[in-house]
Formats: sequence, C-alpha cells, structure tokens
Amino acid sequence: MSEQSIPNSSWATPSVGLATGTYTKVTSVIIYSLSQRNRVTGNLATHEAAFKSAQTHSSILGWWSIFGVFRTPEALARNTKTIRQIREIFASGAPKAAWLRDPSGRFDERYWDGTRWTEQVRSAMADAPPPPPPPEVQ
Repeated sequence: MSEQSIPNSSWATPSVGLATGTYTKVTSVIIYSLSQRNRVTGNLATHEAAFKSAQTHSSILGWWSIFGVFRTPEALARNTKTIRQIREIFASGAPKAAWLRDPSGRFDERYWDGTRWTEQVRSAMADAPPPPPPPEVQ
C-alpha cells in the first residue's frame, strides 16, 4: 500500500446533501380509492414539504370510501415513519457507506464506510460501477 492511500484522521466527515424517500397520497370517493406513491430526492426542506403535502392531502381526501378508511391510516403511518428516518439521516450528519470524493485530492474517490475513511481508493481510469444513489428510505 502506498502512503498516498492511507487515510488521514484530520479529514472532515462528509455531510449528507440529499436523501430519497417515498410519500403516499390517498384519494377516495365512494367506492374508488387511489394510493399514489411519490418518490422524493432532496434536502430536508424538500422532504418536509413533501411530507406535509402528502399528509394534508390524505387527511382531507383519503377517508371518503370504504377502502380509504383502511388505506389512509396506513399511508399516514408510513409517511410518518419515512420522515422520521429522513430526519435521522440528516441529523446524523454523515452518509452511509459509499464511494465519495477523496478528501486528499490524490484520487477521484475514497470509500467512506459509514464511520471513517478507509484505505480503498479508485480513480476515473479504473473501470468502476457508478456511485450509489443517495440514501433511500422505504
């Protein structure tokens, strides 16, 4: 192993910029009920707005059929779980394990294992798979 690939303890912890989550809106009328899942990728403010929109929509329009009586509470609970997980991701301040830009600048990417920088590095010349998507919450 070359000296260049040894992690430096003074490197900053990477921060979370984006996260992905899915919010459900329920619309019900008499015998018709539709659950619409919306996948959102963005910062915390984007997720808060999507959560508020989904909860408001479902709370007002989700109850008006026999099926909506069952689908709406499920969607409201699922949306609440999603926003809690998204808030935890942003509160942690650090992304989950992923290939990120190398803080030393000597390589294109260095592997962040979720708690620290590792010795694993790669450059654009290497035949590497695309980087993983932002953290996603189900």
